[in-house]
Amino acid sequence: MKEVLQPMCWEQRDANFESCCYFHYGPKIRGLPYQLEEAEEAEFELPKVGRMRLRQHPQLNLEFWPAGWIFARLVSGIPEAQRLADAFGWSEAAEALSRLPHRRPLRMLDVSCGFGLSTIAAAAKGHNVTATEVSSKLLRIAGRNVLSNGLRGVQFRQWDVLKVPHWRSAQRFDLCLLDLTHFNIFYRQKSLGEDVSGLSPPIGQVLPIVVRHVRQLGGCTLMAFAVVESNGRRVIDERLPEEMGYSNFTAALLAALERLPEESGHIDRRRPMVSPLGWLERVGWTPPIFYHLVLW
Repeated sequence: MKEVLQPMCWEQRDANFESCCYFHYGPKIRGLPYQLEEAEEAEFELPKVGRMRLRQHPQLNLEFWPAGWIFARLVSGIPEAQRLADAFGWSEAAEALSRLPHRRPLRMLDVSCGFGLSTIAAAAKGHNVTATEVSSKLLRIAGRNVLSNGLRGVQFRQWDVLKVPHWRSAQRFDLCLLDLTHFNIFYRQKSLGEDVSGLSPPIGQVLPIVVRHVRQLGGCTLMAFAVVESNGRRVIDERLPEEMGYSNFTAALLAALERLPEESGHIDRRRPMVSPLGWLERVGWTPPIFYHLVLW
């Protein structure tokens, strides 16, 4: 792993593998466990929430992704996120976050909740969370993780975001967390010249469908995405564009957001708010892991 990731650290920062590519989540986990392999349980120390436990099924061989941690940092302290956005030059995001209710729990939709990292963080702060996954096995694991962290009241729904939802929310959601990075497989396969005919459509086609379905559920005041930084300055863009296809995915997502019409009754169009270069690192949410937080 070190052999692969060491070149992705930045020479101008005199970074090494340990300082660049490891997270420090808590006393038992040093590093972001992209692949748990034989480990069945990981512990995370989340600021303003405390220690969290996440368990996976040993036979599923699933992964943790940075988006879940970024979303967890966001939902565990919305006022703090607003302050940090304003303090570190992301004023449009600060304004958008300020419009969320601060005197009552938020109504949140966590799409592709995975093991439940962001769901648990939001529920621990008292928010009302509806978490969805396409996999029933993964949904059961997330449900057990919520219970093992002493939390109740989360609603779980099995849902393929490309299909019309068979359920409805009684009220509009305040904040929706949408981890759509699994659709990046289209760009990765295409960049390698492989057949993409059997894959899900590209994000430019997927996003309007997802947003339409979320609106059918009841709508959402603010949507959040976590995407790989695509700016030409990050090493991941310079070294791995053909193999990974992340830059194409990010550019296509942002372009699709630009094209999406605003909901009726509001301004004609809202534009994606992309965190400044290195913002997640500067505010202490992550080490340099090439990600942007995007609000829409």
